[in-house]
Amino acid sequence: MKYMNQRVFDCFCLRIILEMVTNRSGAEFTKMVEEYDVIYKGDYLYFSQGIEAANILVESWANLSSNDKFHLVESIRGVRELLDDDMKEKKSMISKIFSGPAFISSHPNPNERVKQTIKNINLIIKLL
Repeated sequence: MKYMNQRVFDCFCLRIILEMVTNRSGAEFTKMVEEYDVIYKGDYLYFSQGIEAANILVESWANLSSNDKFHLVESIRGVRELLDDDMKEKKSMISKIFSGPAFISSHPNPNERVKQTIKNINLIIKLL
């Protein structure tokens, strides 16, 4: 069984937040979830954990307007996609090419994804 890794999970949570703050549930998001269900078959935790992490982050940004949340998430997502699981910059072109879900390793401890996502996102916010 392959568990969604931390980088993909962080980006997935950010995508959930975008869906929440724009009050939409688009076909593109649904297609992404369907693809993840195939790639991470057996990882029954990722969706509920993604919702949990997204809710925690949105609650922590309660003082921001939906528009501000949207722009914040877009900025965070742009940074997070450039980093690997360990929050380090992807160095080689080969690692950038083979960074899709089918090519990356499984998460070593999926029960820690939510806590790690909160930590990762808050770190990026400090850097912005």
